[in-house]
Amino acid sequence: MAELKPCPFCGSKAQVRYTGCGSGNNGYTSNILMRSKAGFVICLKCGCRTSIYGKVCRAMDKWNRRDNNGC
Repeated sequence: MAELKPCPFCGSKAQVRYTGCGSGNNGYTSNILMRSKAGFVICLKCGCRTSIYGKVCRAMDKWNRRDNNGC
């Protein structure tokens, strides 16, 4: 699993949140690698987040993208 880069705005730690039945507005976390489940990435300090993607691995890719890395 790719490591999440720090928040591009405040530099704080980010976390994967999964969506689904009973998850609420802020999603839920899991210790199990569930890259194929729907979810998003959120900064734990400033709340910056990605959109919700059908596969959380896509949200991770979007979070880790930076203007200078050519993606």
